Amino acid sequence: MASPGDADDDLLLRSLRFASFSNTNLKADSRQSLKSSSRLSFKKYKDDPNRASSSSETARPYIFQINGSKIKSVSQSDMLHPNRNSSRVSLAESIASEIEYLRDLTISQLKRRRFFVVCMFSLVCMVIFNLIFMPRTTLNRDLRRLYGGFKTLDDISRIYLNQLYYNPTTSTYLRFYEENNHFPGENSRAWRKIMDDFSELETYTEDFDVFFGTPQNINIELLGDDWRVDLQSKKVSYVPYSANGQVTSKYVFVNYGLDDDYESLKDISLDNKIFIIRLKDIHPSLIVENAQKNGASGIIFYNDPSDDGKFREADGYTPYPKGKARSLEAINTWTSNFIYYQPGDPTTPGWSSSLFDGRRRLKFPSTIPKIPVIAMNHVHIHPILKKLNGIGPNLGWKGDLDYDYTPGPSQSQLKLTNEIEYSVKPIYNIVTEVPGMLGDEEIIIGASRDDLSGTGGLSSSQPALLEIARGFNELAKLGWKPMRTIKLISWDGSSLGMLGSSEHGEFHAQNIINNCIMYINLDNIHGTKLNIESNPLFEKAIKKLLDIVMDGSMTLKDVYGDDIKMISDKVTDYSIFENHLGIPSINVGFQRNPNKDPVSYQNSEFDDLDVLAMFDPSLKLHNVLAQLVGMFAIHISEHEIIDVTISPYLDLFNNKLDNALQRTPTDWLNRNMTFPFQYLTLGERVAELQTTMKKVVSLGKGFDNEIKLIRREIRQDLPWFKLYKKIRTAVKIKIINSKIKAFNRIFLTVNKNDNRISHRPWFRHLFFAPSMTNQGVQYLPGIHDALENSDFNYFEQTLIALQTSLDWLQRVL
Repeated sequence: MASPGDADDDLLLRSLRFASFSNTNLKADSRQSLKSSSRLSFKKYKDDPNRASSSSETARPYIFQINGSKIKSVSQSDMLHPNRNSSRVSLAESIASEIEYLRDLTISQLKRRRFFVVCMFSLVCMVIFNLIFMPRTTLNRDLRRLYGGFKTLDDISRIYLNQLYYNPTTSTYLRFYEENNHFPGENSRAWRKIMDDFSELETYTEDFDVFFGTPQNINIELLGDDWRVDLQSKKVSYVPYSANGQVTSKYVFVNYGLDDDYESLKDISLDNKIFIIRLKDIHPSLIVENAQKNGASGIIFYNDPSDDGKFREADGYTPYPKGKARSLEAINTWTSNFIYYQPGDPTTPGWSSSLFDGRRRLKFPSTIPKIPVIAMNHVHIHPILKKLNGIGPNLGWKGDLDYDYTPGPSQSQLKLTNEIEYSVKPIYNIVTEVPGMLGDEEIIIGASRDDLSGTGGLSSSQPALLEIARGFNELAKLGWKPMRTIKLISWDGSSLGMLGSSEHGEFHAQNIINNCIMYINLDNIHGTKLNIESNPLFEKAIKKLLDIVMDGSMTLKDVYGDDIKMISDKVTDYSIFENHLGIPSINVGFQRNPNKDPVSYQNSEFDDLDVLAMFDPSLKLHNVLAQLVGMFAIHISEHEIIDVTISPYLDLFNNKLDNALQRTPTDWLNRNMTFPFQYLTLGERVAELQTTMKKVVSLGKGFDNEIKLIRREIRQDLPWFKLYKKIRTAVKIKIINSKIKAFNRIFLTVNKNDNRISHRPWFRHLFFAPSMTNQGVQYLPGIHDALENSDFNYFEQTLIALQTSLDWLQRVL
């Protein structure tokens, strides 16, 4: 029969077995302690190996008590000596309490761990599920989402065109332009204020200190007659950068002042005479330079009505303001600064005065005329020319004035007064910026703001620039951020010789070279004929856009055609970008159609809203220009790869090079090269250049094909687990764009002073430059000048420069 303590012992043992107690040593000790006091008995523990073999040894008696839920074991000796077993009782209580705590703690930990595992498993399942069913995306869509752009190119184009087409404001801007003075360097705050109205865009003003003059007293007297014209109050007679001074001399009529005209006058003494010259197509600065070489002491320019095309008073048309023929009082004016050698501030050639404060300006720059030059209208010049009737040979020159167009020289003298106050004064460019996603690529759009008349100049495209800014501002309100930064710049000082654009380009040269991918120039609006001049890289993209942008119910291609000319047929605000820094450029404007449009005016107070309304009654052409240029900027900005085509550029280059080299004198081909080595003949060098050119043409076609393949990859839908393909395509895009940005700059001369374009180091592009003899493009100007001047050494140096550029281009492509 079991003793009363057996149940208690079993209860404690079951508790120890049930508990998950990690310390096994403590469990073993507890069991050993319980076994040593297992029963109340006086029998021997025969089965205990630790017991002595003495038969007289008996077990010690124990008495167990139950005190509530706790068990206390008390031996007989403990009853006699109670304090001796107090430590044993405390140990048992501690063990039981610890076991109970650890059991509860272990169960709680298991529950928390199980909850955590379940949550993690559910999360992994959700992620796997979403990845499996994640929609395929294209790279261009991912890039836009990355920068927070959720509108497609079609969305952006539609919003921009609708804003400009259905809500035009160009008439408001035209009237603002007419009402505000815009002589160079003046009234920039009014223009800054109107640009600040585009609150979503960033606008700031940059000023440059430049050297130019302000007219003080300009008049002309015919001595011996009671005849004098005082032009002091009319700024339009002022010819910028003409020499300050007074000249009294006889005068002579030299027709257009061209080389052929001077050849016809070779039997007449021209030295120290005042030259009267009528203007047509050649820029006045080239005429002034030629006149100085032929002995002129002063120059008077005028426009003969015979050169006005269909609308002439001699053909029965009424002069402006009642008709389309030339106004009797209108005077056209251009700068006389030799901008075909170097536009911009003539005292800081090729460098910015703001960037090099300590550098001295040139005191006597060679690009400023040394003689006084003024402009007159055909009514005021008529009495002076009539004095030449019958004097000198009849050279067959004709015109619409009552005068026989004989050259003279005159018997009476002219007194020409040209008082100009020259000093260094500030001009102000106004820059409005649309920040883009890519910080290292930007597009610049520019337009001239100033006019020498101060109040005329409505043919300026400045209102179109404001209209573009308004369209971009509306897009920005809807959260649009272009892929590439777009800058809209209002140039100051353009009428003086591209001062604002040249100073900006020279000051920011390194930043423009590194970041600018394209410059778009807004040219004047003188008629209804769309005139686009472009670097060949963008020719295909422009034609595509002309077939998209609408003018009413017809595309611009249907209305105006898609004829595109080569860039660089003149010197204007794009020259600093295209010809000096190597940034591919586009020039867009509207030319006069001589058989349809009225006579146009340049830097004249008659260049007003009434003349504009004669050929543009609805005043829409500025808006059409804004639509076309703004859309093209958006098109170039929103494509991951810059939208260019290399092949047309290289094909044209190859064609022009072959034509130029065919003109090489035969005796030159057998001569040994003198630069840099004498190992080859010129003929061998020419053959090597042509071979390299053909290789480059082939590489260009491959480059265009590579661009097409990458564009397909950009538009390809890919699942998430092919992210590596998108990364690889993104790297390709960056490399391709870097090559495109470098392409046009490869044809720049190494530095601006290596004279690889004869006498014009500022014009650094080897492929094209403005012609010095007519209004057109001069291809391969170095070769052309060398052949014209029979300069063998200069010819071979140009060949080496071209060979170096083509070798570099092979590496790039």
